[in-house]
Amino acid sequence: MRLRPFVIAALLAGAVLPGCAHDRKKSRGPEYPTVEVPAKVADLDAFAVHRNAYALLAVDHPQRVAIRDRLVDYLVGYLDRQISEGHDEEASTALHFITDLYAPSELRS
Repeated sequence: MRLRPFVIAALLAGAVLPGCAHDRKKSRGPEYPTVEVPAKVADLDAFAVHRNAYALLAVDHPQRVAIRDRLVDYLVGYLDRQISEGHDEEASTALHFITDLYAPSELRS
């Protein structure tokens, strides 16, 4: 009856191993929450709200580029107004915010 331990081990392995196997074809990529993409950023308060939401997004979030485009559009207009009004410090801050919207990996591609 020396076969009995081997039979028990085989039965246990047969019961445990199928639980370890999974179909990789069924696994999907990460699911992302839907975020509001603004039609236009109207003022600094709206910019702050959308910038905070943008900061929480993963770099590969599908809506990240659309939100960044809206934020950059607002900042370029804001930058232009600040330069024309002679507010150099505010213009410099706007440039900083524009560059801060890009992750290093996004700049490499």
